[in-house]
Amino acid sequence: MMKNRLITGKTKVYGVIGYPITHSLSPVMFNAAFEHCRLDSVYVAFPMSEKKIRVAWQGLGELSIQGLNVTSPLKEVVHSLCTSLTEAANIVGAVNTVAFGPEGAIGHNTDGSGFLRSLIEDSGFEPQGARVLMLGAGGAARALAFTLATAGVEQLFILNRTFGRAWTLSQETMLKAGRAVTADRLNQEQLLRYLGMSDLLINTIPRHQLAESELVSWIQQAGSIKPRLVADLNYGIEPTALLSAARDNGCAVMDGLGMLVYQGAAAFEWWTGREAPVDVMRQAAESHLALNVE
Repeated sequence: MMKNRLITGKTKVYGVIGYPITHSLSPVMFNAAFEHCRLDSVYVAFPMSEKKIRVAWQGLGELSIQGLNVTSPLKEVVHSLCTSLTEAANIVGAVNTVAFGPEGAIGHNTDGSGFLRSLIEDSGFEPQGARVLMLGAGGAARALAFTLATAGVEQLFILNRTFGRAWTLSQETMLKAGRAVTADRLNQEQLLRYLGMSDLLINTIPRHQLAESELVSWIQQAGSIKPRLVADLNYGIEPTALLSAARDNGCAVMDGLGMLVYQGAAAFEWWTGREAPVDVMRQAAESHLALNVE
């Protein structure tokens, strides 16, 4: 469908930065949305490591790139590089969407709203009064922590292998959102302990950073400890090993595709001022996944 599309000097360029990035569904989703809306725009992936981002940052704006999505591991770094921040990005302390303009780079964050919409609309889970266990303390975790805290969860537990990052995020969330947040180290003992107190388990750790077999083993050993829902921000045509183990243990599950679509739709609307074709974006992502099963 894209092969006959004419790219000219007037075509607006958008993209996604992060590393690794070849697996990203964002180019598929956004190019489908641009074509559906008949916008002369194109979206590409730019592999970018933490070591390279500071060198490349100035050049991105000078190349007249209109906007960027930001994925792991750059969300917190980009937050520090933006000229200005929206309220959402400022509160979260991480950026997943950038708009370039005459006044520089404006950082925004749509991760939290995207996850919350998927949680409620796709899984029917209302966060009000829930007890939530979250694994990880990176950029995505920051967005989810503040979003869930302001959505009225009763308690938020954050586990991370590096305890200092979990503790820092817990303190910032409590300060800004006024909700009880507990931080601890991610290991088998603590995972099983907090699972027993939680209605919702969320894994925010990217697959390439995750010792998934270890987590699966821990979940399987949980036995009768069953949160109502297990969410994994990773996604694919088949459930992740973590979600498969949770489902076998009797839990409802949710992957990260819905969040990806909804946060992308919010970015599309922020950039273009037009309503995002959410169904088109989701269908494009699902079709691409189905055609690229390993």
